[in-house]
Amino acid sequence: MRRLLFLMPALWIAVVPCLGDKSFYFPHFGDGGGVCTVVVVTNTGDQDALVTLSVYSRSGGLQTVAFTTGSIDETTFILRSRSSRSFTSAGTSSPVKSGYIEITSNTETLTATALFRFASGTEAGILPVAPAKRFGLFVERTSSIDTGIAVQRTTLDPVDLTLYTSLGAEFKRITMILEGYQQANFLGELFSGLSDNFTGFLVLESRQPITVVGLRSGDGRLSTVAVEQNKTIGQLIAEKFLGMWYISYEIDSSIVDQFAICSAYEDSVEPGKFFAGGMNKHGQPALATYSPTLKKLVLVCQGTTVSHVYDFAFLDQETVTGCYRTQYSDGTLSKCYPLVGLRHLSKPSTQFPTAGGNPNSEVAGATPADCPACSQDQALVEEINVLKAKVR
Repeated sequence: MRRLLFLMPALWIAVVPCLGDKSFYFPHFGDGGGVCTVVVVTNTGDQDALVTLSVYSRSGGLQTVAFTTGSIDETTFILRSRSSRSFTSAGTSSPVKSGYIEITSNTETLTATALFRFASGTEAGILPVAPAKRFGLFVERTSSIDTGIAVQRTTLDPVDLTLYTSLGAEFKRITMILEGYQQANFLGELFSGLSDNFTGFLVLESRQPITVVGLRSGDGRLSTVAVEQNKTIGQLIAEKFLGMWYISYEIDSSIVDQFAICSAYEDSVEPGKFFAGGMNKHGQPALATYSPTLKKLVLVCQGTTVSHVYDFAFLDQETVTGCYRTQYSDGTLSKCYPLVGLRHLSKPSTQFPTAGGNPNSEVAGATPADCPACSQDQALVEEINVLKAKVR
């Protein structure tokens, strides 16, 4: 089953430029059992390229696979300017052969496509990946859908996996068991105890470079999962928050605050800490950051007399839940008013609360007495102070 992890009957083709990379990988391929692999390499530059294509087994050694042009384990060729060359495996391996493919060149102007081609005529594709020490991807597992992950490593250093829930809480840490240099598993195989309705982030790390590919499959579906290189959980979540958001909560009446979050960036003073910035509907600056202590995003928008604080976690890709609070001039916080935030490209439907609320004014019903102990939440207060200092 693992050898056929990504050999799903669907149509999906991907072409990804790896400009700037002289070496990249397809972390998974397969041949046999009614499936063949097609690799297409294109030179987009003005100069001819010297290209080497190498086919590796899971153990990390070159393996010979029958292609329509002859058996290949490694081949070197000249690729003319703006030309392409394809390699199609014969699909005759028995038992099925799997592993990974490396492409190297003396030029930085290559693009590539890898396709799984089924006997039924459908095709499924995977992405070429440049090696990095850290990857992260969105994962999902239901009763009918699972996320497949293939990992290829360049050394025998262990690959550590950390799975986070959609709320940002750490679910479990494991070391992936690789029999050699490449392994493919479903999320449910890697992590025991997952529910049939699990979504979250998976972070893969190693001391030496690895490559990763992810596919979401099942129930007649197949789609790639965006795999981010060299990004911490804070960066991934900050970038996930980009977009137009409507955040709804109720104090004396329903209130909807609107935010356009348009940039995510790393702090120049504290490397590794990331912010997501934008403005509210009144044009006032708003800034958010992920707190690893709270395992939440904290968003601050300063009014003229109070600061408006939103701390929340992702329920799914388009929804956040958490608390709205007011912070007063003396640093105290109001109580938590439950909030729901939705990502929208346009105004929310009439079922979504649309009552007003001016962030320049004191919020009705919220007074320091509502939560005399809130200011003792030191982790939250520290994040608020950092955001307030930067949003000015």
